[in-house]
Amino acid sequence: RLKTVNQQSTDTRTLIQRVSNFMESNNAKFAEYFVPGQDICIAESVINFKGKSSFITYNPNKPTKWGIRIYVLADSETGYMYNILPYYGSITSDNLIKPQLPVSTRIPLHLYNNLLSNVPDAQGYHMYTDRYYTSIDLAEELLQMKCHLTGTIKINRKGIPDPIKKPKFGKNKSISYKKGRTMILSWKDKTVVMLISTSNSATFVTQTRFVKGGEQQNVEKSKIVVNYTASMGGVDRAVQYASSYCFLKKSLKWWRKMFFWGMEMCSINAYILYK
Repeated sequence: RLKTVNQQSTDTRTLIQRVSNFMESNNAKFAEYFVPGQDICIAESVINFKGKSSFITYNPNKPTKWGIRIYVLADSETGYMYNILPYYGSITSDNLIKPQLPVSTRIPLHLYNNLLSNVPDAQGYHMYTDRYYTSIDLAEELLQMKCHLTGTIKINRKGIPDPIKKPKFGKNKSISYKKGRTMILSWKDKTVVMLISTSNSATFVTQTRFVKGGEQQNVEKSKIVVNYTASMGGVDRAVQYASSYCFLKKSLKWWRKMFFWGMEMCSINAYILYK
C-alpha cells in the first residue's frame, strides 16, 4: 500500500511539471518587482474547470463552484498578487512549514514566510483572512513572526470561549474576550459576526449607510469589522480586473487553463505596477 501511494505521488509530481515551472517562474517575478504595503490578505482564486483532474475542487458556496484552486497572498490596497500557491492535491502540503499544524493554518504561514524570504527585515504587517484560515494557532504563530492578524473565525474553532459562542447582546451589540494580545469579538448588526484580532481594539466608529428609500443613516460599527471589510478585498479586486478583460480559453486540458490564468495574472500585476 505504501508503495502504491508513493507511486501516485510521483506520478502527480511528474504530471504537474507541465505547468508548475511556469507558475513558479511567475511567482518569483511577482515578488521581484513589488513589496506589499502594511495590509495584506490571504484568499483563493478559482480557475473555472470541469474537466478531468485529480485535484479539481468543488465548493457550492462559491460563484465558481468547480475549478482549480490557487491560494494567494495579495496587497490589500492595490490587489497585486504577490505570492501564489496552486493546489495540486495532497502533495501541496508536503513542502509547507509547521507540519504539526492544520493545513488551513500552514497555508497562510507558508505564503507569509515566502514574503519574509524576500524582505528579511519585514515586520509590522497586518494579515487579513477569512474563516477557513483564521484560528488562534495562526494568530499566535504570526505574532512570533511580528505580523498581526484579523479575520472572521468559525464558532467551533479550538480555544473559543463558551460564553461567546452563544452571546447575549446588550446595547453595545458586541461581546469581546482578550487573552494576551489576541482578542475574539462577537458583533451583531443584521447578523452575528465573530472575528479575531491581534491589533485592533473593541471600539466603535460611526459610519453612514443608505437604507431603503435612499435615505442616509448613521450606524455604529465595530472598528475591527470596518478594517476587515476595507482590507479583505485585495484578491477580489484582482479577480474583478480579470473578469472585465478575460481572455481565458476553453480547454479540456487543466494545464492549459492554468497557463492562461498565469498569463492573465501577469497582465493584471503589470497593469497595477504601471498605475
